[in-house]
Parts: sequence; C-alpha cells; structure tokens
Amino acid sequence: MLSDQQIIGQVIKGKAEMFGELVARYQTPVFRLAFSILADRAEAEDAAQEVFIRAYSKLSSYTDSGKFWGWLRRITVNICLDKIRPYTVISLDDVNEIPAQSGDSVYESVACSTEATELRETIYQLPPAYRSVIVLKYLEDMNYAEIAEMLGESIPNVRVRIHRAKKMLRERMKVCAQ
Repeated sequence: MLSDQQIIGQVIKGKAEMFGELVARYQTPVFRLAFSILADRAEAEDAAQEVFIRAYSKLSSYTDSGKFWGWLRRITVNICLDKIRPYTVISLDDVNEIPAQSGDSVYESVACSTEATELRETIYQLPPAYRSVIVLKYLEDMNYAEIAEMLGESIPNVRVRIHRAKKMLRERMKVCAQ
C-alpha cells in the first residue's frame, strides 16, 4: 500500500489515475466533515466533489511538511464556509460575554441529553457560523488557534462564537428534554 506522499508524487509526475486512490481513502472523512458543517446531504456531496476537484488542481502546491488529511481538511472547511458565508455575518461589537472555560466540554454542557444523535441533530440546527466552530472544536478536535487560522478570525472571536454556540445548545437541549 502506497503512502499519501508516494501517490501524490506519482500524480504530479503524470499518473493522474492514481488520484483515485486518494479519493477512495478520504471520501468518507471529507463527506462527514462537509455534512457536519453544512447539515445537508446534497450540499455535502457537492462540497466533497468540489474538494477533490480543488485538491487535484492544487496538488502541486501541497508541501510534504504536513499531513495530507490536514491539507484536505482545510480545503473542505474553506469550501463549506464559502457555501454558507452569506449567512455568517456576525456582529461582535457588543460582546460582553465571558468566553467558555477551557475545560468546558460541549458534551458536559448538555448533560441533559443522553443521546449523541440528539446532540448532533441539535448541532445541525445551529446557525452556520456557530455550527462550524462547534464542529471544528469538538468533532474535528481542533484548538482555538487552529480554528482561528482556518476561519481567518481572531482567537477571542472564536472563543466567543464557541461560547455562544454552547449556550444555544444548552437552551435547545433543555427544550428537547422537556
């Protein structure tokens, strides 16, 4: 079994058919991430196709310094955010909330729910700007700095968005439990 870097090297050298190996390896994680952000199966499928088209066209710019999945994940998030960006305008001018504590877990925050699927459905109902930060933080296990870099936001803005998203989740999960 060839490594990602070996396959990339062959694709760059002209064996375009080898790119199918990378698609086969990463189509499921790309779709899952896209679906987690977009919360729409058809949109996620479209996004996944765009991801692989963009990855193929930009493959020569991939550097061996990082893992291929990290590079592909960044492309996936960017494409998904491009799809929802018209709806993600958030005013942070009046922010006076305290950011979430670092040890705070979204799963602990909604302890009233025992069903992970209920939580996932509630996450999908969040506005896209809040859903994306929750997905990146808790499902993709990214830290604040990584999220901020990926979204082109400041770390304090990411903290505020996560805090607000968790607050929305708590409120919505309480309604579901009643």
